[in-house]
Amino acid sequence: GSIKFVSAVISLVGFVYFLTLLGMVVDLLRDFLNDMRMRFSSVRASNHWLILGWGDKTLLLIDELLTSIASAPPQRKCCGCGCRRRRQIVILADMPTQQMADEVQVHCLA
Repeated sequence: GSIKFVSAVISLVGFVYFLTLLGMVVDLLRDFLNDMRMRFSSVRASNHWLILGWGDKTLLLIDELLTSIASAPPQRKCCGCGCRRRRQIVILADMPTQQMADEVQVHCLA
């Protein structure tokens, strides 16, 4: 009776320990992959503006660039297909992309 109880407790403790260890390994691997994705992601853009870094004046600069895009004369057709290329704004900063996009969206919609 008591041997079965002790073996069941030891099995349960081992199972919980293994799951905890596995969860920590998966979390470390996920953090590593996200870090590599952020470090080595590439941006494919041409005919664009590049902003290096994110600061308190970045949103004002984006406002100015968007104003200049809106007031610029239309560009010539890109390849005869009828579309018109748009200028892109590329921001390279030590900040998550989604956080920058959210701040720009909130600022531009306000």
